Amino acid sequence: MNNIEQEQRQALDTLNPTNIEQQLKDIEGAVLGGHIAAVDAALAVKKFTALLDNLKKAINESTITEMRSWTTGYDSSHGKIELRNSATRYDFKHIAEWVSKRDELKEIEEKSKLVAKTGAIMYDDEGVLIEAAKVSGGGESIFITLKK
Repeated sequence: MNNIEQEQRQALDTLNPTNIEQQLKDIEGAVLGGHIAAVDAALAVKKFTALLDNLKKAINESTITEMRSWTTGYDSSHGKIELRNSATRYDFKHIAEWVSKRDELKEIEEKSKLVAKTGAIMYDDEGVLIEAAKVSGGGESIFITLKK
């Protein structure tokens, strides 16, 4: 086997998710077994996610270019890739009436939040009772910031 064939074989071997999958299972087992701190594992997972996100961004354009030659998509043992148009987006910020109504809604929301937070009885400028916003409690969340 020559160097080019060996490099190509090694490159193809990197597509096998088994090693990464096993490492992730090992981390889970180590946390649940009390061998490593959950906070250290959470930081590692955050780092892995950032690395995967960066990889996805790095290869995205090449993938789109390559997918243009696959008219029915690309199917492999790992899954299927299809090239689709993204959703249509609309922007209304240039429409004065829309901006005015949006600002009106924000004002209603702020007053309703204030009533919910303070428990006070409040009325708007026309004497109409301002209803409290419905509040649903969120659970605790973990926020992780990676060092560069």
